Amino acid sequence: MIMKHHITSFIVKAFILVISFATPLHAQNITIRPIPSLDKLPVNAIHRIFQDSDGYMWYGTFNGLCRYDGYNIRVFRSDLYHPEALKDNYITYIIEDQKKKIWFGTKKGAYILDKSAYQITPVDMKEYSDMDVFTLSETPDGTIWISVSGALLRYNPDGSLIRKYDIIAKQSPGVVYFVHENQAKEFIISVVGSGMYKLQENELTPYFPHPDYTDIERIIWDKSNKCYWLGTWGHGIIRFNPQAETTDQQYISQPLPVDIMGKPTGDTFHMVQDDVFHYLWITTQRDLFAFRITDKGSLEQVDISPFIPKGNKMLYEIYKDKDGKLWVSSFDAGSFIIDIRDHSVNEYTLTGLKERTQANPAITSLCIDTEGKFWFSQERFGLFLYDPDTDNIRHYTDFNETASHPFWEVPKLISSREPGRVWAMPYGSTVYGMMQQNMTITQTASIHIADATPHPGSTTTLYEDDNSNLWIGTTTGLFLYDTKSHKLEMIKEDLGHVSGITQTTDGRIWAVVRNKGIYTVHPDRQINSYSYPKNFACVDATSDGKLWIGTGEGEILCFDPALPELADHSRACSMQGDFINNVVVDIYNHVWIITGQMIREYNPRNGAYHSYDTRSLNFLVSRFLTNAVSYDKKGDIFFGGISGIVSIPPSQQLESVPQSVTTFISDVKVMGQSIWEDSPKWNPIDNTIRLSSKDQNLSLEFSSLDFHNLDQIRYAYRMIGVDNDWNYLDGGKNSAFYNKLSKGKYTFQVKATDKNGLWSDNITEIKIHRLPAIYETGWAYLLYTILVVGIAWVILYLYLQRKKQENQKKFAEEVTQVKLRYFTNISHELLTPLTILTCLADEIESPVDTDHKRIELMQSNIKRLKRLLQQVLDFRKIESRNMKLFVRYSDIVSFVQNVCEDSFSILMKKKNITFSFTTQPDKITGYFDQDKLDKILFNLLSNAFKYTPEGKAVSLTMQTHVSSGHEHLKITVKDEGKGISQKEQDRIFVRFYNNKFNYAGLSNGIGLSLTKELVELHHGKIEVQSQLGQGTEFIVDIPIDRASYAPDELKEITLEQEQDIVRLREKNEHLDKNEKRADCTLLLVEDNIELLLIMESIFSQSYHVAKAENGKEALEYIRTNPVDLVISDIMMPEMDGLELCRHLKNDIATSHIIVVLLTAQTSVDSQIDSYKEGADDYIPKPFEPKVLRARLENLLERRTKLQTELKKNPQYGLVSQTGLASMDVQFIEKAVQYVEQNLADSNLDVGTLADYFHMSRSTLLRKVKAITGLSPSDFIKSIKMQCASQMLKNKSTNISDVIVALGYSDHKHFTTSFKEIFGITPSEYQKQNR
Repeated sequence: MIMKHHITSFIVKAFILVISFATPLHAQNITIRPIPSLDKLPVNAIHRIFQDSDGYMWYGTFNGLCRYDGYNIRVFRSDLYHPEALKDNYITYIIEDQKKKIWFGTKKGAYILDKSAYQITPVDMKEYSDMDVFTLSETPDGTIWISVSGALLRYNPDGSLIRKYDIIAKQSPGVVYFVHENQAKEFIISVVGSGMYKLQENELTPYFPHPDYTDIERIIWDKSNKCYWLGTWGHGIIRFNPQAETTDQQYISQPLPVDIMGKPTGDTFHMVQDDVFHYLWITTQRDLFAFRITDKGSLEQVDISPFIPKGNKMLYEIYKDKDGKLWVSSFDAGSFIIDIRDHSVNEYTLTGLKERTQANPAITSLCIDTEGKFWFSQERFGLFLYDPDTDNIRHYTDFNETASHPFWEVPKLISSREPGRVWAMPYGSTVYGMMQQNMTITQTASIHIADATPHPGSTTTLYEDDNSNLWIGTTTGLFLYDTKSHKLEMIKEDLGHVSGITQTTDGRIWAVVRNKGIYTVHPDRQINSYSYPKNFACVDATSDGKLWIGTGEGEILCFDPALPELADHSRACSMQGDFINNVVVDIYNHVWIITGQMIREYNPRNGAYHSYDTRSLNFLVSRFLTNAVSYDKKGDIFFGGISGIVSIPPSQQLESVPQSVTTFISDVKVMGQSIWEDSPKWNPIDNTIRLSSKDQNLSLEFSSLDFHNLDQIRYAYRMIGVDNDWNYLDGGKNSAFYNKLSKGKYTFQVKATDKNGLWSDNITEIKIHRLPAIYETGWAYLLYTILVVGIAWVILYLYLQRKKQENQKKFAEEVTQVKLRYFTNISHELLTPLTILTCLADEIESPVDTDHKRIELMQSNIKRLKRLLQQVLDFRKIESRNMKLFVRYSDIVSFVQNVCEDSFSILMKKKNITFSFTTQPDKITGYFDQDKLDKILFNLLSNAFKYTPEGKAVSLTMQTHVSSGHEHLKITVKDEGKGISQKEQDRIFVRFYNNKFNYAGLSNGIGLSLTKELVELHHGKIEVQSQLGQGTEFIVDIPIDRASYAPDELKEITLEQEQDIVRLREKNEHLDKNEKRADCTLLLVEDNIELLLIMESIFSQSYHVAKAENGKEALEYIRTNPVDLVISDIMMPEMDGLELCRHLKNDIATSHIIVVLLTAQTSVDSQIDSYKEGADDYIPKPFEPKVLRARLENLLERRTKLQTELKKNPQYGLVSQTGLASMDVQFIEKAVQYVEQNLADSNLDVGTLADYFHMSRSTLLRKVKAITGLSPSDFIKSIKMQCASQMLKNKSTNISDVIVALGYSDHKHFTTSFKEIFGITPSEYQKQNR
C-alpha cells in the first residue's frame, strides 16, 4: 500500500512536471542535432566520448579510436596499413593526462597516444597487459588510474607504475567504476558490488557503506546544493551527503526515471549536469532522462519529449563538452548533441494553417501588428490572420467585408502605428488599410493610385513614416497618402521601378529605384537624386543616417549621404552573390541580410556577423521568401518562408571584442600521406616539418575546434617565404595546399574568426624545412662553382682570342675606312676641279679639227675620272649601308648599247679590239636600276678592255630566263685576256685585292668588289669563269620583273631631267649664248672662288649675275635685291644649299624664286632630298655648261608659259592647275580671292593688296611680277576684267551695273581697261556672246 501510494504520488508529480514543461519549445532554448561526421567513422556507433584540453573530440568505437576536429575523422586502430598498432580495436575508455597525452583502454590493455607526434605506445601493465580495461580515471594530482579485473593500477603521467591495488569484491576479483578526489583531497574509489572506499595509507577502507547502494557508477559534486549525486545501477540517482549524521540522511533515494512503457528503470550508465538549467541527465538501457532539482533539493523528472522523441533506446554515454553541450552516444539509434542555449531561435510551425489548407506553410509576406497578431500571405491561399498565443487562424474570406477583395495573393504587408491596423498591397495599383479586433478583419481605407495619375503602374513597395503617412512605390513613380486628410499626392512620376523606401532620423524619405539610383525627398518635398545604375532590391536605414541597400546581384551596399558615397560591404560580410530578398536594421543598428537560404546578422562597426542557415537540420524554415519579414513591438525580427515562421531577438553579442580563438593544425599531408604516420618528417620538439626534395605536394588542414559554430568560422593562412599576404578562405574550407616548394625554411601561419566572424589575434605557426636535393647541397654548389669558373675561364679565353681576332679585323677595317674616307674626301675635292675643267673644255672653240679631237679626248678622260671618283663614293655608301635600290621599267637593250658606245669607243679604237654585242631576244624590257647597272657594266667592260691584248675580242651577250617563277636577265662579258687562276678567282671580289697578273696601275682593287656589292643589292649574283691563257668570263644574273622588288625599291624616279638634257642639248646647238636676258637676275652661290668666277663669265653673257660665297650671304642679298634665279652649291660653310633652298621656299616673299642645286653627290637620295626642300632642278657635278644653260632656259620658259596662262585666266580655283609651288599657289589664290571679294571697292589698289599680305609694295611687285608677269595694278585689272566678261555674258546685265559692281566710277576708264584685255569694247563683247 505504501509502495502504491509512492508510485501514485510520483506519477502525479511527473504529470505536473510535464504540464509545466509543456510551454512552447522555443521557451526552453533546447535543440537537438546529430553528432556530425558519423558516416566517416569505422563503425556508425560510438561507445565512448571524450574532449581533450585542446578541444578535439575523441570517440571510442568497437573498431578503433577516432579523433574529430570538426571537419574530418582520423582513426587509430590496427588494420592492414597499421597491423601492430593495437592488440584490440574495442575502445573501452578515454582520458587525458596533464601532459595532454591521451590514455585509452581496450579489451587487451591500455595505450598512450602522444598528440605531439601521434605515436601510440602500450602502457606497461605487467601481468595485466592483455586484460580488459574496465575504466580509466585521472585525479587532480596527475595520477592515472587503470581498472582491470582484480586490480587498480596507479601510474605517473610518464607511464611508470606507482602501485598496484588488489580489488576484491565479495571474495572475487573486482573492478573499479571510478576514482574521485573529494573536497577533502581524499581519493574515493567505487568498486562494483562493494560500494565506495577511501584510499588511506595505501589501503582501501569502506567509505560510508550502505547495503543497498553497492554499484555506484557515477559521482557528481553539486556546489549549489552542497551534496553529491550518485548514479547507481539498479537504484537510479541517489543524493549523497557525507556530512549528514545518519545513514538515512546520508543516502536519500530519488524517483526512478519512467520509460515510454510507464515502467521505472534504475540502471544508470552515465550522468552529467548541464550548465544552464542544472538538470541531471542520465543514460540508461531504455532512454535518456532529465531531472530537475527542486527548491527542496530533490529531483523531479522533466518531460523532454518535445525535443527528444520517447523511445526504448539503449544509450551509452552522455558527455558534457567545454561549451556545455551534451553529447549522447547510442547503441541502437543515432548519436546526438543536446544544445542548451540562453539565446535561441523561436519557431512557429503554424499547425492551424496546415490543418486548414492541408498544405505546407509558404509565407510570401508577413507583418506583426501592434497587438502581436501575425498577418501573412500564404502561397495559393492569400491573406491570413494568426494569433500565436491561441494558435487561432482566420482567412480573409471568413469575413463578408473582405471576402471579395483581391487578397488571394498579397506581396507586401506592413504594420501601422495605429493599433491593430496594417497596410496590405495586393497585385495591381490599389493599397488597402486593414484592421483587426478580436481576430475579426475589417477594411479602413482603400487607396487607388489611378486617382493621382493616369499612369499608375503596379505597386511595388510600402512604407509608413514617423507621421503615420503612407509612402507608396510603383513601377512608375513615388506617391504619398496622408492618413489624416485621406489625400493621395504624386511625388514624382516617370521615376522608374521603386524597389524600396525608408526614412532617416533627419526626417528625409529615401527611395531606391532599380537601375537608376537613389532619391531623397525632403520635408518641403524637394527631391535630390544620386545616379547609380544598379539593380537595387531593398533598403533600410541605420540611426546614423546611412542607407543599407541589397541588390539582385547579391551586393550589400552602404550609402552615406554626408559624403555622398556608395560603399560595398559584400566581401566584409562574406556574401556569395545570392539575390538579396530583404535588408532590415534592428534596435542595435545591426544589419540583417535575408537571402533565399540564409539570414546574416552583420555589425558594420566591427565587421562581426552571425548566420542562420536554412540547410541546418534543426532550422524550421527551408527557404525564405522575399517580403516575409517584420518586427514586433519588442524589436524581435520575424522571418517567414517555406515551412513556417521563425523569430530571432536582437542581441549585443556582435558588439563584443574578438574572442581569443586558437587554431590547431589538425593534419599535415605530404604526397597524400599524413606526416604523423611518417615520424622522420615531423619533429615535435622544434615544431618543424622536414620535407625531402621528392615531397612535392603539401597539404595542411586546420580547425578552431568550435564544433557548434562551424558555419560561422572562417580561416586565413599564409606561408612566409611564399605568400605576400594572407589567403582568406570561404566558409566551410579548412585546408591549404602548396606544390613544389623550393628548398629552404618557411613558416606556415593560420588564424581563424570567432563565432561572430571577428578575426582572432591568435596565430598558429608551424615551421617547414624543405631539404635540398643532392643537386641543391653545398657540395653540389661547390661543384657547380668549379664548373662555372672553369667554363667561364674557357669562355674568357675564347673571348679574348676572338676579341684579338676582332681587334685585328677591326684594325684592318679601320685602315680600310681610313682609305675610304681619304678617297672619299679626295673624290669630293676633285669633283669641283673637274667641274672647272668641264666648263673650260666646253667653252673652248676652235675651227681646227685636231683641236676638236683633243677637246673630245679631254672630255672623255674627264668622264672616266668622274666614274672612278664615283666608285669610291659608292663604295663608301655601301659600307655605311646608305646605298639604296631604285628600279623602273625601261628598255634594257638600248640602255646597255648606249653604255657600250659612249664609254669605250676610243679605247676600242686605240687597242684595235673587236667588240660584239648580242641579245636574245632582240628587245628586252624590264625593271632595273639604271645607275647601278651602268656602274656594273662599266666596271666589267673596263676590266675586259684593260686586260684584253691588242687585236683580240671582247663580247657582251644578254639573254632572259625564268628562275623560281621570276624573269631574270643574264649578262655575260667575255674577254680574251690572260685569264685568272683558280686560286685567284676565290679572292677576285675581295676589296683592295689586286690580281698578281694585273698590269701595274691598271687596277685600284675596288671595281670588282663594288660590282659584286651592286649586283647583290640588285637581288642578283655574279660569278667568274676563267682559265690561265684562255680569257675570262663574268656572268651577272639579276631579276627584271616587278614582283622581285619591294615597294620601297619601286620608287620610279622619273628621268624627265635627263630627257630634258638630251632635248635641250639639241636645242642648245642653236642657242645664242650671247642672247641677253637683261631683265633676269641670276644669283650664283658657290664657295669655290675659281668655279664661281668661271660660272660668272659663262652666264654673264645671258643674265644679270650676282655672286655669293655661302647660303647666309646669298639670303642677305636676296632680302634687299630682286632675284629671279639662284644656282647654289649644296656643300658650303655657314649655310648649305639645302638650308638656303628651305628658307627661300618657305618664305612667301621669296618662294617664287627658281632654285637650281649643284652637288658632288650624284645619288638618287641626294636628288630626293633636294626636291623635298623645294628645289626646281638638281644638277650633279661636274656639269656641262651647255646643259646647265639649257636647263635654266627651260625653267624660264616654263615660268613664261605659266605667266601667259595666268594672264588669260587669273581666276580663283584654277591657279592650282598651273604647276606652281604650293606656297605660290596659296599666294595667288588668296590674292585672286581678295580681289574678287572686293570688286566693288573703289579704293582697291596695290596698297590695300600689299597691306592684306603684310608686305611692302616693292616686295609685292617682285612677287606678282615673277609669278604672273604682271604688275600688281595690272593683276588687279586683269581679275576685274575677267569678272566683267563673265557678267556681260548674262543678257540681262547692264554695262552700267557692271561698272558699279567693279568699283569703277568712270565709264570711259572701264571701257579702256576692258579693251586692253579683250581687244574690243564691252558692248561689242556683249553682242558677240549673246
